[in-house]
Amino acid sequence: MKSLYLVIIAISLTGFAFLVTQTTSECAIFCQAHASQSAFLQIDKNVYLRGDTILLYGSIGNYTQGYNVTAKIFDNQGNIVLTETTIPKPDLSFLLRIPTSDTGWRTGGPYDLRVQYGTCCYIGDSTFMFYAGQLLPLKQEEAGIAPWGVACNSGLVSITKQEDGSVACVNPGSLQKLISLNWGYDPSEKLTTYGLKSVYHAGQEIDFKFRVNGFGNICDQPTVTVRNSDQKIVWQSQQYSTGCAIGEQSGHMENEAYLGREPHLGYDYNRYGPLIIDQTGTYFMNISWLDGNITKEFSVIP
Repeated sequence: MKSLYLVIIAISLTGFAFLVTQTTSECAIFCQAHASQSAFLQIDKNVYLRGDTILLYGSIGNYTQGYNVTAKIFDNQGNIVLTETTIPKPDLSFLLRIPTSDTGWRTGGPYDLRVQYGTCCYIGDSTFMFYAGQLLPLKQEEAGIAPWGVACNSGLVSITKQEDGSVACVNPGSLQKLISLNWGYDPSEKLTTYGLKSVYHAGQEIDFKFRVNGFGNICDQPTVTVRNSDQKIVWQSQQYSTGCAIGEQSGHMENEAYLGREPHLGYDYNRYGPLIIDQTGTYFMNISWLDGNITKEFSVIP
């Protein structure tokens, strides 16, 4: 009888191994048939606080449609703490919004994210940290949160220290005093213009300076867009290679650029090209640089 049990167990294990091997083979055949696919995954941040929403965006590439995209989140013990699924859009992309407000996740991590298509086709993976309570500004920065993303407790406002670029949370009543003492930067003046007139003549070159006092990637370039009264773009600055690696360095930056010919150089040093409008009317100029964004109105007359 004992021998019979051993035979039955052996047969069961053989059958299980066959099913696993068959399933693995089917996955390999299915995924390998679409090996030229360009599936990808993007996650919006690598640090989340309770109440944040995790945004996952990606594409299933050339995989055959008709299956779900599954995202699984594992804690640092390898346990699954959340599973979410979605159906890819007709353009093969997918978007998942995962709220963290009602999760029982513990502070810390790392948490591992793995995304697959169907039952076995790999899309991508990522790692992030999670914090259940509000952290002090310094701890938020140490956790990898960008300075402009640091959150303050209710009733407080953020200010960036001129000394080292770190963020502090202060009482709103003391904000202007700290700015006047050059202790911190004025958060309301991230982007300012100099020399931009309210009226120009048709065919006249529009040139001016703009200055940024904000946060972002040092490779970021100013973007200038001019729209007419119908909100149609009539002019836009060109982007050019800076020789700077994207993501190389982020932080506080003060800088200025000049749209038009540099007075002391005699040529378009910033290489944005001349701005000349021949059609009369009302126009709106939007300037975006780092985390600063302003819009100015001007007119062109005969």
